[in-house]
Amino acid sequence: MSGGAEKVKLRLLPSGREEYVQSGRTFLAALRRANAPVTSGCGGRGRCGLCRVQFLVQAPEPSPADREHITSSDLATGWRLACAHTVERETTVLVPELAAGAQDKVRSAAGEVQALFPAARQAAVTLPPPAADRAHVSRLEEALGRKVLARPWSLSPLSAAETGAPFTMTTVGRKLVALVPGGVPGGPYGVALDVGTTTVAAYVLDLGSGREVGARAAHNRQGSYGADVVSRVSYAQQEGESGLRELQRAIRETINHLLEELLEETGLEPRDLVHAAVVGNPAMLHLVLGADPACLGQAPFAPLWRRWLTVDAGVLGLELNPGAPVDFLPVVSGYVGADVVAGAVSCDIHNASEPVVFLDLGTNGEIVLAAAGRMVACSAAAGPAFEAVGIACGMSALAGAVSRVEIDDDVRCGTIGSAPPKGLCGTGLTDAVAELLKVGIVDSKGKMAGCGGSAAVAERITGEGKARRFLLARGERPVYLAQSDVRKLQLAKAALRSGLDVLLSQAGLEAAEVERVYLAGAFGAHMRVESLVRIGLLPQCFREKVEQTGNAAGAGAKDVLCDRRLARDARRVARRMEFVELASEKEFGRRYVERMWFPEQTREVQL
Repeated sequence: MSGGAEKVKLRLLPSGREEYVQSGRTFLAALRRANAPVTSGCGGRGRCGLCRVQFLVQAPEPSPADREHITSSDLATGWRLACAHTVERETTVLVPELAAGAQDKVRSAAGEVQALFPAARQAAVTLPPPAADRAHVSRLEEALGRKVLARPWSLSPLSAAETGAPFTMTTVGRKLVALVPGGVPGGPYGVALDVGTTTVAAYVLDLGSGREVGARAAHNRQGSYGADVVSRVSYAQQEGESGLRELQRAIRETINHLLEELLEETGLEPRDLVHAAVVGNPAMLHLVLGADPACLGQAPFAPLWRRWLTVDAGVLGLELNPGAPVDFLPVVSGYVGADVVAGAVSCDIHNASEPVVFLDLGTNGEIVLAAAGRMVACSAAAGPAFEAVGIACGMSALAGAVSRVEIDDDVRCGTIGSAPPKGLCGTGLTDAVAELLKVGIVDSKGKMAGCGGSAAVAERITGEGKARRFLLARGERPVYLAQSDVRKLQLAKAALRSGLDVLLSQAGLEAAEVERVYLAGAFGAHMRVESLVRIGLLPQCFREKVEQTGNAAGAGAKDVLCDRRLARDARRVARRMEFVELASEKEFGRRYVERMWFPEQTREVQL
């Protein structure tokens, strides 16, 4: 306790955990300390409306921010913003569970590893008798016929070994990681980690067979410090060393929580996990390593490193074998990270004989064009619209989120889990705008008309001008698409499409010359290609060329872990990939203005 502040009990549901927190803290700060799955897109300033919790005992009086972001019916049942209220007395709050929606990330990277040539190997070894004039490690090297690189503690089992006792030795490259008396069934085992801004995914692989034995995902606990990379980098800059430590703690605890779940699921011990591969955007990798990401928040936005890095798990404090090498795949620039490199390797675009595009949709949309022996890449700041952040009825991709919309004579909405509609997630937002374009309610400028479609559809339009909105789903909590939502989607799609335009121009290609398009990411895996074409994010000629790859970054991390030849490919890809800084491209500004319009009533810009 510091400064004499009293500690009060805070009970969290649905977990049932009880935490003692300092009075006077905001509930958001208290939930951060308790590692509760709460998200804040604005860093706790009451602007985004994401940090919703339900007070089950003595809900505080609604704040102005509460009234702005929460419906009157939800206010009446105790829903408030965690950032808008301070802990003053013992209470109980319900924190919406986020983990279920995260599992899509691991499912979208499912599939058997094709090649098997891991750096981690197991071998049986029988040692010669001990002798007073030589160290035990010399016995091991004599049995192997070669030198080994080993930490002293990894040799401890030798001290109690009987003459002629067999061991199972696990090495990663030339490094001895584990030495276990007797035989070991299965393995060696490794972990692939995809550290995303929103979601972290972990996969445990039997590197002896290439079989995935466990996979889990969870929302990144850094979410309470900001929904995107920029806000987290800003937090680290504003708070200095203490802010950096908080962010590092949050991401490492997210990873360790996943590893603990996977160990329980698979029956393995931390010592069994002898190798790891990590991918993610540059900011996430900086924070996992505890490196100051301030360089990513100021010109020239260069990362602290670009090359492949390897760090012992024990140094990072991860729940693996302490000597396990943790490989961080290389990054291309401050905006194009190891996740893009891994995705490119997974899709094999570096070996493509014809022009191909790799597109990862998200808050920052990364695009890679491979053609004629070149790979050019960019990162387009699409903003959080595809995550439904800042959308009037926006919510994460959880049960009850409207994820699919179809409009003809009437409106039909599909929700995640077929639950009653609660809000609108990113795929539902894109579908809704695409369908309203189709029936003429939204025009090419993005303006929501006062009429259009059938009578049953037209009657769903209410309000005037900027306050106009369209009712998507009725119910206890009606779900609307607001005029401002259309505008935010326009901004996001204009940024991504303009980035694609610039890369095609730099390569001297027209869109029609592209033979294949890999659409990656959890959003890309669930989005209807037809909707992306209709809003103009993808050219019409891409319609039949799209392959939705799901979590290509996670798949790439798994591939690299199982085949060390692909590790060499990842290094080469990162070196070859040319980064295009869109902000410095005059053509990008012109394209951006053009691409703000939807294509229904405008001609496609010729490339």
